[in-house]
Amino acid sequence: MSKQINTNCDTVLKSECDKICELFPNVWKNELGTVKDVVIEIKFKKELQPVFCKPRRIPFSLQKDVDSAIDDGISRGVWKTTDFSDFGTPIVVVHKKGINSGIRVCGDYRVTVNKYLEDHRHPIPLPDELIAQLGGKYFFSKLDLKDAYNQIRLHPDSQKKLALSTTRGVLLQTRLPFGIKSAPGYFQDVMSKITCDLKGVVVYFDDILVSGVDRTDHLSNLKSLLNRFNEKGIRLNRDKCVFAEPEITYLGHIISQNGITMGPKADDVLKMPRPTNINELKSFLGAIQFYNKFIENFSTIAGPLYNLTKNDAIFHWSNTQQHAFDHLKQILASDQILVHFDQNLPVGISCDASNIGIGCVLFHRFKDSSERPICYASKVLSETQKRYSQIHKEALAIIFALKRFHMFLYGRKFVIITDHKPLVSIFSPSKSTSILTANRLARWVNILNQYDFDVEYRHTLLHGNADVLSRFPVGQDKNLRLRRGERRFKRGLSYKFYR
Repeated sequence: MSKQINTNCDTVLKSECDKICELFPNVWKNELGTVKDVVIEIKFKKELQPVFCKPRRIPFSLQKDVDSAIDDGISRGVWKTTDFSDFGTPIVVVHKKGINSGIRVCGDYRVTVNKYLEDHRHPIPLPDELIAQLGGKYFFSKLDLKDAYNQIRLHPDSQKKLALSTTRGVLLQTRLPFGIKSAPGYFQDVMSKITCDLKGVVVYFDDILVSGVDRTDHLSNLKSLLNRFNEKGIRLNRDKCVFAEPEITYLGHIISQNGITMGPKADDVLKMPRPTNINELKSFLGAIQFYNKFIENFSTIAGPLYNLTKNDAIFHWSNTQQHAFDHLKQILASDQILVHFDQNLPVGISCDASNIGIGCVLFHRFKDSSERPICYASKVLSETQKRYSQIHKEALAIIFALKRFHMFLYGRKFVIITDHKPLVSIFSPSKSTSILTANRLARWVNILNQYDFDVEYRHTLLHGNADVLSRFPVGQDKNLRLRRGERRFKRGLSYKFYR
């Protein structure tokens, strides 16, 4: 049955949606789909030369599970064996999310061919354009593709260049993998061509939304889309689909029959508690200094706060300091500092972690090298997360930022800024990954492989914009967990994108 979220939803309409779903049983089969009449040839730069990495050794305790995962992938048609290959990408072993045990085998393409991939020039739709198409709609359904990228076949030449080097031998990659940076563009191209003539359907990578101006219109649009997927051999995950909702969150917007609203992009700043000691105050002032050239009369406004940082000053928080603090928070959250997202400008994320929280800033970088925030995000660490090593906290901040700002970053080049030098080496796309690192941080490596980015180090003293959010976190994210030494994103992870 379809997933129930809002108990006030039209249950009759949901029942009608279920009946339509039953008309297309093949779409819901528990098997890997194959998009008909589509074979993708991945484009590489001319500089590409054969590169073969020796297979990484697998711990004895995991060998049986890895063999089982490889056998399953071969039987499903994701890989096929070969006797020889000039190319070979080592694998990373990722523990599956959720309560079910098991592992997933993925290619670590960042150490082989990722840097030689040509960008696929298919135009990525602007979120604003997609959102505009949803105005005036009353009902919404979200569809989830089962192993989305793997449903697209690869050209034989691409299969060889994306081959995996394993202890079981070389495996040709017969389906589009998640771990190459050009995959989003190819996938968007295919899905756009499949759905471009369908009414009430918008597609942003693997986020597929069906809408309708009334019950009849919604049911008709849903039926047309499912019929198209049935014709094309596409498979959906029924348990993750949501049908006939009167309100839904899509691409950072809350969409309902009452209109379209944007999520607050500066709540994490506005809800920031006041500093209680000199160190917390200096952290806040560090964030303010990062943007002070955009603030008129900065010295006058911030003066009462700086007075408390003088050597002979006693930390006494009065109404004067509170007024200055509130004023500066309002400025940080205003159009005086914040800018709207622009698809044509360079984008990046600044990430930091403290003992109590993690924080990040999505920003645009301008021609004069200045950075202006698009939105902020922070999260209070759980008691378990507070016991992480510092490198794991810093890495968690980056993964949190990627998940929170996914819609702005996926499918385009961006920069990650951190004040933790070891992460520059571990997470950099141009750096090789040691066996130890791959085993300990396999889940993060697999997430990062889906993005096209560079990593930059910035000294802590110049990293105040993200530092203050980590020291004054306000968000809660109970779905972010560490299990048996690894951070795990639960399948039910819910996060809002802010615009």
